Amino acid sequence: MIHKILITLLMLTCLSCGENDKDSDSLIVGTAADNPPYEYIDKNNEVVGLDIDIMQLVAKALNKKLVIKNMEFYSLLPSLDNKQLDVVIAGVSPTETRKKHFDFSNTYFTSQIVFIALKDNNIKTLEDLRGKTVAVQTGTIFENLANDGVFKDYDINILSLSNFLIAVEELKKGSVQIIMTEEVQAKNLADINPELEVKLLPNFESSDYAIIMPKDSKYKDQINIIIDNLMVEGKINEIKEKWLK
Repeated sequence: MIHKILITLLMLTCLSCGENDKDSDSLIVGTAADNPPYEYIDKNNEVVGLDIDIMQLVAKALNKKLVIKNMEFYSLLPSLDNKQLDVVIAGVSPTETRKKHFDFSNTYFTSQIVFIALKDNNIKTLEDLRGKTVAVQTGTIFENLANDGVFKDYDINILSLSNFLIAVEELKKGSVQIIMTEEVQAKNLADINPELEVKLLPNFESSDYAIIMPKDSKYKDQINIIIDNLMVEGKINEIKEKWLK
């Protein structure tokens, strides 16, 4: 009887080890696939984009299977904090507030902060936005900038929305007069929507993007080495040229 019990326990232990090994073979990546060309859902219902291509190379270098979890942007960091994700990539900028709670990789991309508006809008400065409404995506650096007082002297209203595609529809309806975003996405949206144009307003600088991990992540040093190597080898530039052409 004791012998049978020991064999059963050993079998259960082996099964448990197998499940853990399977889990450890995967890199669970959170993203918000409403942000072309960084990440979006293609006609085959797959999440693709610049960020996804980079993560595929990172996962390969880590010898991991890439598992993409598509979520609303505002839920990405809470899910990472709850250990439901290994990393997040979604055009996310490292801020001092975020750095208190999460680790960031080295920067893999930098883009200019810009605005999207309907053509023939006559908006050239922040003063031209006085009394008007600016749309931003919930949980992004753009929402942080808007709420941290960059618009406070101009009586500008801030409308936070769950994603930029909704913001574009609100812009077309006239519910908002301008959208705050970054250059690559703005140009992509303007190409898809010819009635829109990209605007560069004074006082706004560039935005850096990095991969986010939980504090003291076991992947941080490895991912930084991988990002640096991909930069040196020109792989990230190849990905940029692929998606930004």
